[in-house]
Order: sequence, then C-alpha cells, then structure tokens
Amino acid sequence: MKFSILILILSFSGLNAQCQGNLQFNQIINIQYDLTDFRRDQPSVDTLIVPAGKVLKITSTSLTDNWDQASIGSGVTCTARIDNLVIWSHQYSSGGAFIIHENLPIWLNSGSHIVYVCSNITSWESNYTLAISGVEFNLIP
Repeated sequence: MKFSILILILSFSGLNAQCQGNLQFNQIINIQYDLTDFRRDQPSVDTLIVPAGKVLKITSTSLTDNWDQASIGSGVTCTARIDNLVIWSHQYSSGGAFIIHENLPIWLNSGSHIVYVCSNITSWESNYTLAISGVEFNLIP
C-alpha cells in the first residue's frame, strides 16, 4: 500500500515538473501608463515589449480615471486591451455604480504588443492611469 501511494505521488510530481520545466522566474513587472485626452474616435495607444527569450504572465490590471462618477450617467464604458485581448473593462450604471470585467491571467510571448485604452465618451476628454502587474519568466530550452 505504501509503495502504491509513493508511485502515485511520484507520478504527479513528475507531471508537474514536466509542465513547468521550461520556465524560470525572472522578475515582477509593474507598468503604469498615464493616458490623457482621448475619446472613442481617438483611442490611446502605447507599446508593451517583452524581451526575447522571455514570456510575461499578466496577473492584475486596474484602470483609474478622473471622472466625477456620479455625474457621468449610465452606459459609459471604458476598455483596456493588449493586442486583441480585452484585459479590463468597466461600465458605469446609474448613481455612479460600475461593473468591472477583468479577463486575467493572460500570457504574452516575446515581442512588441500594442496596449489600447478606449471609451465610448465623445463629448469630452478624460485622463486615465492603466496599471499592469505580472511575472516575467525566462524560457529555458
């Protein structure tokens, strides 16, 4: 019986090591984008670069703004994307309450990635701060 349990434990340990064997922790990444003066027809665009030989696991995002939320009204939305992946969005409803959708974690391969933030507001401009946190890993052959 002890032998069977030992074999079972070693089997699961081997599977886990095989799945994560090519990633090595490198560093924690915290990036902040200060985005100003954009509207629906002018999304804010920036670049996120993952160095060669690395991957980035984005684990957390937040998007803050300078709006007086109670005066906005219902239906105002704001969305943050990396390439074509929505990473964060919110929608304001009546009374200043809002609904947040966060689609994380996501993995980014090495290379250049486009960061977009856009809103459906057309009549005035707003300033945002997009914060992205993640873990960078080295790819080990």
